[in-house]
Amino acid sequence: MDVTFETDDGRRFQEEIWFFSPVREIKEKLHKSHGFPVSHQTLFFNGMIMEDEHGFEYYNVIQGSVILLRLQRELEPAPKPEPEPEHEPINGGGRRMKVTVLVPRVAMGMKRLEVEVNLADNVSELRKELLRMKERSYSLYLPAEGFFFIYKCSVMEEDKPFWWHDVKAGDIIEIFNGSVTQG
Repeated sequence: MDVTFETDDGRRFQEEIWFFSPVREIKEKLHKSHGFPVSHQTLFFNGMIMEDEHGFEYYNVIQGSVILLRLQRELEPAPKPEPEPEHEPINGGGRRMKVTVLVPRVAMGMKRLEVEVNLADNVSELRKELLRMKERSYSLYLPAEGFFFIYKCSVMEEDKPFWWHDVKAGDIIEIFNGSVTQG
């Protein structure tokens, strides 16, 4: 079947895939045909990260489906993480910490943005802070049609606090263009 892949920068191309192909196999095919390193690829379908061990049938991909291809490249050097305290409250208390947010650039690649958050705050506070930062600086690009956060290859629940997601100082949170839907 033919499937359309769309990259972060809006490029679209079609690939013929087998319905039962594992995601890892398709990533290898994209590497061979387009030069995208397998380790730099993350595939999304219907707001879900496609795991390497599952086949396309697992995600109900059909003829003509569009799969989002996130490519990690052109990253700026990572900041050094802050040292962790020896004893941390279980729920995070009111402790503030800095996390790195990978924000898409208008051009290809991602920009690293250091943001201070409260470990006990819900993830929705990060969205509010980024929107405030965007109002103060026109150089900050946030996807106009909406975005969600990804941490350690999982979509973050915005009504849960950072400690619930096990976020630590210096960790990286990615912004992904689109919205999350329940299937």
